[in-house]
Amino acid sequence: PSNFHQIIAGNICTALSNWKAAHDVPWVPLIGIGTRVPVSPRSLPQPDVQVLARQPSGEASPVTDDGLVLFEVLSRSNTKADRAWRLKSYKSIANCRHYVTVAQDSAFVTRHDRAGGWVPVAIEGLAGSLDLPALGAVIALADIYRWTPVAAAKR
Repeated sequence: PSNFHQIIAGNICTALSNWKAAHDVPWVPLIGIGTRVPVSPRSLPQPDVQVLARQPSGEASPVTDDGLVLFEVLSRSNTKADRAWRLKSYKSIANCRHYVTVAQDSAFVTRHDRAGGWVPVAIEGLAGSLDLPALGAVIALADIYRWTPVAAAKR
């Protein structure tokens, strides 16, 4: 991943952590770890950021099957086929409510929702906001793109 990819992933996790702290919700955001996907049991994709429905208990683990919301910050290596495979894989997680892709080179976010039949919803522009009904949270795109060339271009 590029430096801007990592800044965006960190911004998403920070925005979610700030929301959690302000609203005392049970879900937990974290930088992605291996995620079991029933449709492809031998695969273990790692979303860039994910939200677990509840705080993990027991021993530490590098793997989960509790992805409530999964984020991918798109890179040049994310082909159309790769994005389609991830959508198919993440849809197979029973608990997954939203799958979100985030462009690196423009303020463009796409949210796929289980409740909406996984039809993509595009949010564009730094004035936009990403609504995540499963979390009861909203993240401003300006917060997602803070400290990147996308945000700097708007100054």
